[in-house]
Amino acid sequence: MPTFNFISRQSNWLLVLMFLSSCNAQPKKNVSEEKPFNTVDTQTEKLSPTLKYAVLGSGIQDRFGNLWLTSAGDGLYFFNGKTFIHYTKEDGLDNNIVYSVLEDQQGNIWVGTKTGLNLMKTDKHSPKGISFTTIPTKSSVGNIHSTINLSGGLPIRQNGVWTMMQDKEGIIWIGTDDGVYCYDGKYIKPFLDNKELINEDSLELKAIFSILQDTKGHIWFAACVTEGISRYDGQTLSNIIPHDQIRRTDHIVEDRNGFLWFAAGFTGMGRYDGKEFKGNYFKEQIIRGPSHILEDHEGNLWSNSYAGLGFYDGTTYKIFTERDGLPHKNINPLLQDKSGNIWFNGPDMSLYSFDGKTFVKYSE
Repeated sequence: MPTFNFISRQSNWLLVLMFLSSCNAQPKKNVSEEKPFNTVDTQTEKLSPTLKYAVLGSGIQDRFGNLWLTSAGDGLYFFNGKTFIHYTKEDGLDNNIVYSVLEDQQGNIWVGTKTGLNLMKTDKHSPKGISFTTIPTKSSVGNIHSTINLSGGLPIRQNGVWTMMQDKEGIIWIGTDDGVYCYDGKYIKPFLDNKELINEDSLELKAIFSILQDTKGHIWFAACVTEGISRYDGQTLSNIIPHDQIRRTDHIVEDRNGFLWFAAGFTGMGRYDGKEFKGNYFKEQIIRGPSHILEDHEGNLWSNSYAGLGFYDGTTYKIFTERDGLPHKNINPLLQDKSGNIWFNGPDMSLYSFDGKTFVKYSE
């Protein structure tokens, strides 16, 4: 597999903070003089989607510095800093609607789609050098590397894999339409089948969109429907924030202060301090709430919203739009790479990196 270390570009977050401070301390200037950002086109190869009106969804940077980007409709993209490689059903994925991607502690790449769970494998017969095989998620199964007949296709009904997370003990947690599954390196089992689990709230954990392990070791689950936010403390599974208080939640982030932040599409950005939940923390007009949250290396929070790109430094919350130099107000933070660049997606499969001042466009 090709490897690449991202070009070293120092992230100048100070410029952003100076901009925020100047807004509070100085008289308002002409909009054209206030733009803190600019956008340029990359000189490297660009992402060329085969389905223009798909959208990039999430992404990771692997141990070699490569990016893996999911899309709703156009498969999975790999980017080594110079070249994009496109993976679809032709390469073994069970579906081109890809929801999630994970690199585990052994370096395996897992891909969750609308219809199942896939695992990358080296394939000398593939022109791309790798392919994907489908893994069952409906019932307890044997060792994925030996016991299962990996060429046998998907032996279960369709089961969307929305999110994956590997905890500190190495367990992979898999959030699906049908419930949460755990992979311990040998077996994939439904989490709720654990006989020692205390589940007095009778939670089903279906349609889980985000799973997080906090600094205390607790596992948090964000549901699309009915169950809101739940927590597993190693023994007891409890509903912490009822659905009617938060509704659909796409993403959970824990900041450096230990606060949990929730991207809730119908109720805005929510925060939980360990005792109290505050919905719509920034008191925005809710037309379409956030679906993405990212904490950067400096502790700032980035999120998308209907009004534009949200930025919170722990004190001041600011919404950036095209008037500030954004390439588009509807961009979503995907990940921050090891060099400090933040990657964003936008409409029509657009992709950008941001070094603190300049957005670099990587799509046609």
